[in-house]
Amino acid sequence: MAIILPDGRIKVEKGDTLSGIYGANWRTLSGYTGDPTKLQVGTILPAKPGGSVSAPTITNPYDTTKFAGFRPRGEYESMDDYLKAKRAWEISSNGSSSVVLPGDTGDTGGNGGDTGDTGGGGTGNTGTSATGNTQLDGLLKGLQDWFEKIQAQGNITNPNIEITPEIVQSFVDLAKKDIDPYYVSYMDVIGKEVSSNLKTLQKQYDLSKQDRLSKFQSDLATQRENEATGGTIFSGGRMQRANALKSANERSLSSLENTALSNASDLGATAEKDIGSTNLSSLSIPKIQTGSLNLMGEGQYVPIEDRSLYNLMGGVSGAKPKEWATASQNYKDYLETKYRADQARTLPFYQ
Repeated sequence: MAIILPDGRIKVEKGDTLSGIYGANWRTLSGYTGDPTKLQVGTILPAKPGGSVSAPTITNPYDTTKFAGFRPRGEYESMDDYLKAKRAWEISSNGSSSVVLPGDTGDTGGNGGDTGDTGGGGTGNTGTSATGNTQLDGLLKGLQDWFEKIQAQGNITNPNIEITPEIVQSFVDLAKKDIDPYYVSYMDVIGKEVSSNLKTLQKQYDLSKQDRLSKFQSDLATQRENEATGGTIFSGGRMQRANALKSANERSLSSLENTALSNASDLGATAEKDIGSTNLSSLSIPKIQTGSLNLMGEGQYVPIEDRSLYNLMGGVSGAKPKEWATASQNYKDYLETKYRADQARTLPFYQ
């Protein structure tokens, strides 16, 4: 449907015909001398004397004094002023909202071409480019999806905005600065606590083992004294009773070993599930000495092997690193949202 411009002239739209606009006397009223079947969209025709086409007259809702003479984007105080000036110029020029404006090379028609719009001659934005960093790629993809969603809703977003990998990296750097210290400190504290507690377990084990050895030696001496007093020191049952005493004390030592290893396992596994295997990889894990008893002399402890109190499970990502990653991502998203709010407002009233 043809559009009547402010000065009365008529702009041809798709589907218009000269006879439909001017009636039977179209040739005289329009002054058109070309082939009427090849009338081009956008052609400006003379005003129709004493009448109008069945199309709404477009009025300019903006302050044409303030926004007179459209200028390049950078000369406006805000994006809001720029877009209002753009619309004012469009309406006052020819009532269209799809023309390329003076000093403007990045809108959605004609020449296109600024930094990623959809015009015919523009370079266009074909999506996020790989940065070599999966976090940056993911964030860039999120920004692209956000733009597409806003545009699908019919909103106009700031055509000047350019979210580059460098800008995204600035979000990452700021997130690291604000978020990382807490988590780094937390990992360090947990690592030191685990190391200290494992050393405490080792000391407790060594002391308890020495107590059990002392008890075995004391029990063996008492048994031998009783055997001598009772006149059974040379009897066949003496060795059987001595071996029974040794076995009982060895079971006590074995129980001590298992308790120490179990406590260390619980301690290490809890820490590993909390902060992850990687953050405990440099942990110095103490060992305990295991062994058996014999009846030689006053009774002796015979070392068998040194066993690490805890062996890392490995491959455990840990709850805290996951929380750390989520917190960092959320903070980067917040920074991006704030940046967009400051630099590239969504303008629903230009739908």
